[in-house]
Amino acid sequence: MKKKSAAKKEEQHRPPPSEPYPWLVYSFGDNNNRQIFCSISNPNETCIRRIPALRKRYLWANCHGWCLYLGRDFCLILWNPETMEEITLPCMPEVAIRECILTSPPSEPGCKVILFFHRMNNILYCELGDEEWTELCYYDELKRTIKEVGLVEETMVQTLPNLLMSPVCCDGNLYAVWTPFGNYHDCCRKLVKIHEIHRDGIKIEPLNVFLRADQQAFSIPVIDPDVANRVYFTLHGDDTSKKLYSYNIEDGTISVSSIFLNLPRLQRSCPVWIMPRLRLTNTLKEDGHKSNTEEQESRKVYGREIDLKDMESTNDISALHFDMVKVIAERLILVDYLHFRATCKIFHSAAPPIQWRIAMEKVENPSLSSPWLVFFENESVCAFIDPKHGDKYIINLPQVLKGAIICGSKDGWLLVAVAKKSHFFLGETLTFFFNPFTQAILPLAENRGRALDFSCIGFSSSPLSSECMVVNLSKSESDKKFVVEYSSSLGQDLDVDLDHWHKNEFNDADFSFNYNSPIFYRGAFYCLGQKGNLGILKLNDDGENTWEILTKPKPPCMSGYDQNYLVECDGELFSVFVGNMRKWVQVFKLNESKMTWIRVENLGNHMFCLSCSSSFSVKAKTPGMENKIYFPIFCGQSMVFFSLETKKFHSFEGKDVNFYSSREKLRCGWIEPKWC
Repeated sequence: MKKKSAAKKEEQHRPPPSEPYPWLVYSFGDNNNRQIFCSISNPNETCIRRIPALRKRYLWANCHGWCLYLGRDFCLILWNPETMEEITLPCMPEVAIRECILTSPPSEPGCKVILFFHRMNNILYCELGDEEWTELCYYDELKRTIKEVGLVEETMVQTLPNLLMSPVCCDGNLYAVWTPFGNYHDCCRKLVKIHEIHRDGIKIEPLNVFLRADQQAFSIPVIDPDVANRVYFTLHGDDTSKKLYSYNIEDGTISVSSIFLNLPRLQRSCPVWIMPRLRLTNTLKEDGHKSNTEEQESRKVYGREIDLKDMESTNDISALHFDMVKVIAERLILVDYLHFRATCKIFHSAAPPIQWRIAMEKVENPSLSSPWLVFFENESVCAFIDPKHGDKYIINLPQVLKGAIICGSKDGWLLVAVAKKSHFFLGETLTFFFNPFTQAILPLAENRGRALDFSCIGFSSSPLSSECMVVNLSKSESDKKFVVEYSSSLGQDLDVDLDHWHKNEFNDADFSFNYNSPIFYRGAFYCLGQKGNLGILKLNDDGENTWEILTKPKPPCMSGYDQNYLVECDGELFSVFVGNMRKWVQVFKLNESKMTWIRVENLGNHMFCLSCSSSFSVKAKTPGMENKIYFPIFCGQSMVFFSLETKKFHSFEGKDVNFYSSREKLRCGWIEPKWC
């Protein structure tokens, strides 16, 4: 019995056996003396441990299978979760550490531990066996390199703090992010490569890569296609931290990968990733070979490798008279016509290529008049999805719009922004109106010296109108100021010596944006805040612009929701609130005579299409699409909607949909096909 007890105690003092994926580890209890190890592959598999090496320690980095912990008295310790080995590093001065990095496994020569600090242009590093840290200042080297490649003017080099942060090792090289303004929240960053770190100095090479805000992470090789090409992360909060989210890089969707049901209710700490240094085992390689073999066999079975000639002979398509094939093609709607042409050589020759505009003018199918979900994929393709049938259309983006993001949508036009490559260090953007159906592009005035915030951006009407106004609303958290930038000038009419973006600042501590689009309603921009309060921005001809947070109406929902949206419908203003984890959806209409929100139980023959960049309503022209709210959410290949009749989420595949079986598309919007 004593041997069993000792073995069990020893097991409790060690991490669980290694998996091919990282463990997500929560610490809890007095002084974080207990840990819960959660599995990515099985959310029901959790292991509770009491590992003495982790007590009263804070994880700074996880590199090359080693964990870098900060203990009491600023003592840094390397700990190997697989072998339980510990390496104590030299004591360090009491300074604010920002990030740490281990350049290679301790067993390899030249292994260094490097520390980066807050608001300091220097680093500390040590090699294993050193008795003290070596300090290096990188300001002069970074300034020299910046001037050498001509990223900024010489006068600006003298004033920029020039900090390095977010270090990462990849393929034996060390990289970091240069923030030209030294602010952790800057959205505009430049990737640099650090070639050498030694007592005589440091060598830095700026790379032609622009980055948005990022956090430290790591990657591992996997074979399983259900796990590969994904980014896994958690969100801070009592409930959300218990859920593991997954972002699919290929299709740009986000979903809940796992929910850990066995976590204590009182658990509030943020989890950390722990990954032993694992190679692909023989078992994994065998599984991968087996998977590839099965995939090849599957292709043969389902005809993926059969060319058009084989398909024609198999289906005996040649037996159909050519004129009959042409008659069939002429009676197909646009979606089926495109699929018809791609079937085989005979169908392809019988159905000649068509122009979108000509095809749409002849289309009688009413579903094609419904809004489509629109998004950019692979940086060079604009894709559309029909919410009813799930059919997908793609067109190539013009060269000038490659790498763009969608900021807004209205009247068949998209408002898109592209990072200005010659000014990556400032994160400046070029903004365009783009009609994907006519391929028309209208450049907006350049916003010099500052990137758009994108938290709340929209425009008032079609850019073909002389009254079109673009607004970008943002909040400065440092001084609680509300910032409004607006422009009405299109690029081809610009005088290059004039600044056509205008800026107003308002003191405002009570309004926070919730990443939804403003609605231009009765001559003003209406915004729905994170707290459910309503703000109105009025842009006046005399330049005396006003911003007002209304005391009425009171927020219709006080808590329990993740997202909210504003929608105009038949000349009236509606708000939509979506409960946490999409547990419920509530719709309200603004009673302007009493300035109150009234609960709405039925949308009649209207349908709402909601996203962060664009939300609007239309009359449903296809039976079965009315009285529903459509989101950029998918279950399988079908789009998800909320029915006000059933008070549930569904898909057109006939399935009820819950939060955990769906995935949400990011950086997308809704658009109504228009040809002018």
